[in-house]
Amino acid sequence: MLHLIIDATGKVGPLAPFPVETGLTHYQAPQRKCIVGYFTGVQPVEPEGISITVLPGNGEMFEIPAMTDSGRATIWVR
Repeated sequence: MLHLIIDATGKVGPLAPFPVETGLTHYQAPQRKCIVGYFTGVQPVEPEGISITVLPGNGEMFEIPAMTDSGRATIWVR
C-alpha cells in the first residue's frame, strides 16, 4: 500500500498532476510541503550532528551537516 508520494521536481513544480485515490484518503490537497536548501558559511550546531527544531503550528526544521564537492555545507529541511 502506498502511504507517501514525494514530488522532487524542483522549482518548476510537478510535471503532471498526481491522481487522488479517494478510496485511500479524505484529503484533496497535499498536507505538507518540503523545502530543502544547501547553505555555506553556517555555524554548525554543537555537538555537530542533525538538529531538529519544532515550530508549533508551522512544522519542523532539520539542520544537517554535509560535505559537498564545494566543501562544507549545511542542509536545512523544512
